[in-house]
Amino acid sequence: ITMATGMRTVLFFLFFFPIKTFQNSEFSSEVNNGVKIGLTKQTKRSSRRLKTSNDDDTGAISLTDYYNNQYVGTLSVGTPSQNLQVVFDTGSSDVWIPGKGCTACGHHSTFDSDSSSSYASVLSSHGSQVSFEVTYGSGKVTGFEATESFAIGQFSIDSVSFGIVEYEDDEISSFMMDGIAGLAFKGLSMVTSPTLLELLHTQHPDMGNYFSLFLSNDPLDAKHPSSLWLGGYDLSIVGDNATWHYTPVIKRGYGDFKYWTVKANAINVMNSAGSTAVYNACPEGCYAIVDSGTSGLAIPSSAYPGLLKEVTKGLRCNDITCTGAAIGDFPDLQFSLAPDNVLPL
Repeated sequence: ITMATGMRTVLFFLFFFPIKTFQNSEFSSEVNNGVKIGLTKQTKRSSRRLKTSNDDDTGAISLTDYYNNQYVGTLSVGTPSQNLQVVFDTGSSDVWIPGKGCTACGHHSTFDSDSSSSYASVLSSHGSQVSFEVTYGSGKVTGFEATESFAIGQFSIDSVSFGIVEYEDDEISSFMMDGIAGLAFKGLSMVTSPTLLELLHTQHPDMGNYFSLFLSNDPLDAKHPSSLWLGGYDLSIVGDNATWHYTPVIKRGYGDFKYWTVKANAINVMNSAGSTAVYNACPEGCYAIVDSGTSGLAIPSSAYPGLLKEVTKGLRCNDITCTGAAIGDFPDLQFSLAPDNVLPL
């Protein structure tokens, strides 16, 4: 994983099979070829198209950021295509969308498989539909496995194994997105194998073997809205004084890669001046995953009491509920990622 930081912005580049090492000359242009998926803060879905100097009408896609919490974009499914809004999730590997007739899918748009000529159910040896269940931190979804053609921007992807959802837990059914498109590794996949990234690489070998992700916390920034690039990147986001950081992706345990896992050398609570660490939640190092599907930060449970004590010291707080406190009353945090990156928060 490579990061470019500047002006309180972070742009992530994530590399997949095989890992590619950049030379400085490869970062010389501001916008590299690829499909850009832009994200704009809206209270309802937007059809506004974003353009950059290298975009054409088939490459740039509008996506929506709901409340800096869910970053959602268009996934085209079937023949002819039906558009659904999904979270492009680096914390999971499966693709699932609600099926027509789902009565436990809230307000979500659904996919009508009967209207697609490229849809096929996955059947067991006994001729019955193969069921699936995927559990997330927010709940579970259940349904049946199938194969279908997909498109993300100008890239079509054939023979994708995915889940047709017939049930969503209450919290998931309340989310703004319709489904999930996983961008993690095949070691996590329960349904989508090969993964979307593997199929993109196989079916579009000329596409750059990486993607970049920029999640803005400024919904009013129309010049640099949040964006996902497949096979490309946009350096104009970070400005002329950007600093480059690299941290390797680590495989833990046996078998295939699972998460976009990185090594954290320290998670520090800083003093009031921001110059000295007063508490380290990972004194012996710990591992973290880069997860675009969540807006939260997680630490080891053993470190939580100590971190909470330091963060709320001197304030009127009951656990995480504080009275009469402003943002500036809380200390800065500092993340140290291998090998030598220090990132303030």
